Amino acid sequence: MIDSKLILLGGFGRSGTTGIRELLRGHPDITSSKKSEFRMLTDPGGLISLKNVFVDNWTFWRGDHAIHEFNDFCKNLNSKWFGGYALSNFKVEFYGNFEEANKQLLDHLVLSSYNGIWGKHANIFNKSLSWLLNKKRLKLINRKIYITDPIDYSQFKKFTRDYFNTLIKKKLHNERASMYILDEPLISQNPKECIEITGANKLIIVLRDPRDVFQSFQGRDWSPKEKKHSLILLKSVYSYWLKKKKQLPEELYFELKFEDIANDFSKTYNELCLFLNIKHIPNILSQTNFNFKKAHIGRWKHELSMEEQEDLNNYFSELLALLGYQ
Repeated sequence: MIDSKLILLGGFGRSGTTGIRELLRGHPDITSSKKSEFRMLTDPGGLISLKNVFVDNWTFWRGDHAIHEFNDFCKNLNSKWFGGYALSNFKVEFYGNFEEANKQLLDHLVLSSYNGIWGKHANIFNKSLSWLLNKKRLKLINRKIYITDPIDYSQFKKFTRDYFNTLIKKKLHNERASMYILDEPLISQNPKECIEITGANKLIIVLRDPRDVFQSFQGRDWSPKEKKHSLILLKSVYSYWLKKKKQLPEELYFELKFEDIANDFSKTYNELCLFLNIKHIPNILSQTNFNFKKAHIGRWKHELSMEEQEDLNNYFSELLALLGYQ
């Protein structure tokens, strides 16, 4: 069953998804995360990682590793101050339903567990210590090992769609909304799987001129330090979307150019409302803190030398044509 309560929102990193999320959050029927991206779909340790193991490539040890990785990932997302996803604080964001949804999913995937040490975590020290402690009936350094089974994709999709229904139930009720925007930048790289796993029937992909995204990459702690690596990365992720979107029915996705929402807001916003089948709110801009006029459209022209601009145009020439940029 396709679930119309979920709207997927993705891009390519620095392409403007935060601005579109904040715009749509101003609609009375829509809510989303207030501070952070979702990350649970495409990041390592998330739901697609579970699908890759339990549906496509299961072994006993892979199943155990996937559950541990998922648990660690969820702890990070639940943290207010610590870990790679600090400030996500999903416990508060989803009114306590994050833990409930995780437990519900793991109850489906885990058959049982026991304590022990297997190859990946074994070394001479802990094996020797484990032998000594076992002699004394102690299990202090043993690790929990999860027993799982492979599952078919239809069953996995049922589990994950139930997961999302549980996850957003209180949030929709408490914030008096009927739809939730799931904002995760790299949905663009696995769009078909993300739609199938969530049960969403609407996907928005925010396009932005790769030359502006390239310039926006500079100086970020997560982006390449050498510009040539940024070029390679951007060409890869944009090209992969162009390949992957061919797997989708056209009525399921909407490619929104960030430049269009900034330069012709009324027309583009109206098209977005029609796609989402939501009421057009005339004063929607007053409901958001994001200023589209200050979104650095065309910054590559102002911040790069003529020689650098020519190099960008040459490198991205084919990609720009496919994306509809001059």
